[in-house]
Order: sequence, then structure tokens, then C-alpha cells
Amino acid sequence: HPPPPSDSPVAYRRAGNPAAAWTAALAVDDATSAPGHYTATLDFSCLHAQAGQMLHTVHEAARRYASQNVVHSSLTVLLPAQDQAVSWQQAGDMAAARMLIATLACELGPRAMRVNAIEMEPAVCPSELAPLLQFLTGARAQFLTGQTIRAHAT
Repeated sequence: HPPPPSDSPVAYRRAGNPAAAWTAALAVDDATSAPGHYTATLDFSCLHAQAGQMLHTVHEAARRYASQNVVHSSLTVLLPAQDQAVSWQQAGDMAAARMLIATLACELGPRAMRVNAIEMEPAVCPSELAPLLQFLTGARAQFLTGQTIRAHAT
């Protein structure tokens, strides 16, 4: 698939019940992909996942994304930062979820579909993270896939 122009406008989709602060900070309205737009899905479902369900939640987010999107689109999953005092089972679940992000990038890459994640602390302000999300989800980062980026509160 030939790459779209890097300045293509982005049509955002939300999934996973984001808080109002995220919607406001990102100025995201659920949109249908119009011709010439780069479709970006922001999935917040992992922020609400039960302990031990992170891998399953990432898998479900990817399933939703793959069934609703076409070439030249991206999925960005927001992951909660892992507490240092978690059990080994929860640590393994989070590591498996990060590995799934990389694996999905390999599986969906030939269809020009990107998958990335941002792992963030609860104290991160949505407006501070918005520029990173806008870059990562759009066509300017169309060759960046399979990555988990850690965002820390300032």
C-alpha cells in the first residue's frame, strides 16, 4: 500500500469509555473515515481492565479495531503504568499485553494498519499527553508501529 501524505487529516475514533477530560484534551469526536483522512482509534479499555485481564483486554481492543478499520489506520492502546508492588502474575499479564502489541503490529502491518501503546501513570494530565497522542496516532508516525511508549507525570 503506498503511504498517504504525512499531513493527512486524522479522523479519530474512541473506544473503551474514555473520561471526559481525555475527550476534551484531544478534541476527539467519533468520526467516520472520509476519503483522504487517516483513521486513528484511541482505545481506553485497558485503563478499566481488572487485575489479570490486561492481555485479554488488549486482544479485544485489537479485535474491535481490525474489524472496523481498513488500510492506513492506527490503533493506540492506553495502558496503565504498572505499580512496582504487583504480583508476578500481574507483571506477567502486563508483559504479555506489551508483547501482544508488538505481535499485532507484525500481523496487521502488511495491511497498513499500525498498533502502538502508551503506558501512563494515573497522574498524567490528558492535556500534557495530547501532543504525543496526536503525533503517534496520525500519518506523520505511519512507520512507527509495535511500540509501547512510557509517559511519566511531570
